[in-house]
Amino acid sequence: MDLHEYQRYKAAIRLAIDHVIENGSDDIFQMPIFSGPIEHDIIKANEQEFRKTAYAGTLEFLKRADLRQVQIGPARRSLVVRNYKSFRQVSWLDPFDIIKYLSVAVLLFEKVESSRVEKARNIVHSHRRSDDHGKIFDRSYGYGTFRKEAGRIARENPGKWLVSTDISNFFDRIGNHSLENHLLDIGCDRKLVILVREMLLYWSGDRRSFGLPVGSDGSRILSEAVLIDIDRKLIECGFRFVRYVDDFRFLADSQSQAHHQLLVLTELLAEEGLALNASKTGVSKITEDFETALVDEDLQKEHEPIDESAVVERRVQIRVSGRSTYSKRFEKPGVEALRKLKKLSKEEVLNAFLNSSDLDFESNVKLVVKYFVYVSQEVSLLEMLISTRKTTIFYICDALVKEADKFDDDKRREVVKAIEEAESWSDAAYPYLMPLLRLFAHEGYRNDALARAVFDNHKLEGNMIFFREYLMVAYSSLDRQRMRKLAIDLFGLVPDFVQRVIYLVVERHKKLSEDERRPLLKNMKQSSMDWFLVQK
Repeated sequence: MDLHEYQRYKAAIRLAIDHVIENGSDDIFQMPIFSGPIEHDIIKANEQEFRKTAYAGTLEFLKRADLRQVQIGPARRSLVVRNYKSFRQVSWLDPFDIIKYLSVAVLLFEKVESSRVEKARNIVHSHRRSDDHGKIFDRSYGYGTFRKEAGRIARENPGKWLVSTDISNFFDRIGNHSLENHLLDIGCDRKLVILVREMLLYWSGDRRSFGLPVGSDGSRILSEAVLIDIDRKLIECGFRFVRYVDDFRFLADSQSQAHHQLLVLTELLAEEGLALNASKTGVSKITEDFETALVDEDLQKEHEPIDESAVVERRVQIRVSGRSTYSKRFEKPGVEALRKLKKLSKEEVLNAFLNSSDLDFESNVKLVVKYFVYVSQEVSLLEMLISTRKTTIFYICDALVKEADKFDDDKRREVVKAIEEAESWSDAAYPYLMPLLRLFAHEGYRNDALARAVFDNHKLEGNMIFFREYLMVAYSSLDRQRMRKLAIDLFGLVPDFVQRVIYLVVERHKKLSEDERRPLLKNMKQSSMDWFLVQK
């Protein structure tokens, strides 16, 4: 390694470390679906030691550029609810591996960015490289500017046609060899490109030749390389479009031209082993009362807040079949919104919900829940939502937890009973259990039976991310005997990222006396070399 290469590596590693400390390791394992990574709290409490350890380990990793000499940990996979009829796979990486991955991506980012469509053309809005040496991404571009530009194009072109589409399972289907070729074609350092390839193959678990870890900023940088040629070819065809990650908006002079654009995009994607998501593809005429359709909430993962003013003010409902999104995060209404809510009758709220289209279904779910919390408190409203669509349980539970003080003890017991009986939750897929466990672990809605049943029935060969999250949200429902079993019998059988949580919940559990807790914690710490446990 010469001095120039050392300086580049040093800058990239420090930028990656700064980014992770400021923003966290990912944007998937966060509230309200997950409890949030405990590692970030430990990092913040031991920042200098983390910087030192991460820097030394990543520099050695880049110098060796060989997984046989410097190892990385596995990618832990879990499913999360995509919509009311499907799931998507996400990956959890250890923070030290996130630093390594992001550092490599940062080193490749300059070549990737210089090969993309120029920023000034206002076409590609996703994850543009920052000119500020202290930041990775240019915050002037993102989902908000994408939606604003799509809205402007529609507003200025009444009578024309808008195509809305995205790529199906984009990160999961990116070919590792295709990515490797794209990176080499734009002049990236071969040693780093091969290192990326080997990391991705290892994280695939079974040496599959496709897929990037979902939720990582390293993946966001690398994924843009796959679409460089596609963006250029679309421009060469004379198409007017904007893109954010895998989401496209095209302007067409006619319906025939719109379908031609879809055909060309389909052919270009097929060359990369990718395909359009038919259920999220729509062709709509731009009328005087036109409104751009919102994209799936899964895309709302940018580091900046969504700009609500970007929505075009003229209104028409675009029926995009199979629009797949569900509300997760409850936000308290403002004073004016609350005043308007209280003026509504129950019949108006029910009619709005029962006559919902795909486009406004989720907004009416929010309306019903807020009406329940602040106006009626009739549990039949919650029962109606759950029986209509099971995904409403995420928004319902988040609202009930955040506004628990709005209900008296009798009402909270009634709510628990209604939710328990609304579905056969014991048979539910594990992603659906998380909001329930969080609700039932809350002091206002305490119901230990479900948490204890899950603990007793969980098999260690089952999903470890779910088990980890389960412990984080439901440990207070476990009795002393089950806590001792965690610390004594299970601690040595689970991976280190679960051991961290076992240590934490034993440390916090109120049913263990100090005399019981002290030797348990001492034994767990002595049997582990994990950095995060050593720092505790």
